[in-house]
Amino acid sequence: MPHLWGALLLCALLTSPAFALAARQPDAETIDRSKALSTAPLIDAFEATARDGRTVSIRRYAPATQTQNCLVVFSHGYASKGASYDRILIPLAEAGYRVYAPLHVDSTDHPDNGAYPASQNTPFRIADVKTALASARSRLAKDKDFCWLAVGHSFGALISQIFGGAAFPDADPSGVPEPGRVIALSPPGPIPGLIPADAFDAIQTPMLVVTGSDDLIMTTEAGGWRDHLYSHENAPEGVSTAAAFNGMDHYFNGLYGRPVERPLTPADEALIELIISFANGAEPPSSLADYLLPAP
Repeated sequence: MPHLWGALLLCALLTSPAFALAARQPDAETIDRSKALSTAPLIDAFEATARDGRTVSIRRYAPATQTQNCLVVFSHGYASKGASYDRILIPLAEAGYRVYAPLHVDSTDHPDNGAYPASQNTPFRIADVKTALASARSRLAKDKDFCWLAVGHSFGALISQIFGGAAFPDADPSGVPEPGRVIALSPPGPIPGLIPADAFDAIQTPMLVVTGSDDLIMTTEAGGWRDHLYSHENAPEGVSTAAAFNGMDHYFNGLYGRPVERPLTPADEALIELIISFANGAEPPSSLADYLLPAP
């Protein structure tokens, strides 16, 4: 698979099949944040019961006007929570998407954190996403046109990729519709005994992979931040698109996951635009190449 950096990435994004406009997708102009809805989305939480009997708390971002048919289900990073990603999830809601972000048991905010062995984290996360989808389908759309996007960060990025077709031991994403798109922020590469080297060979869902040159969490000494591109490089040809941001770490320098109070930067805005563009199946922002690593 080719590396897609800098201007080469932007060119590839514009021509990638993953960005082909799909039926029922809005015109690219609707993602212009200067024209964002003036009313902030409603943010609340509700509880749903998983098939294993656990209570799953789901943070919900309801747009003032729902202009998208697809639901976004977001899986947070290890030990984190949905609220720590408000600065990327609120813009998705402003763009017309309803967003559900379940709280996983490995979150330090979960009331049962530490009550289960670590080996249960992945199956429970899969079950949490299924619970969010089941709740959405019962509340929003029982018809055949129901669609959703799998989005996640770090451990959550791997969860989104599993629903997109990645093969992972003891993970069963069956029983729910396949997502229309996968957005994986800093997904892990292969980990001996945990993530097989061929895990990403069968992904067929259009996928966006995002990382940065200082993204060194869950990486090897040999691979460094490029380990986060492994799923992109090993997905079937034409399925995946990658964006490697210059100077950005695992948490996009405090934008999400472990957020810090700071103004949004132009690079932040470019990432948000890229996420919404990919979700919409529209062209990426023209300024994107300004923040990506130069072509090698």
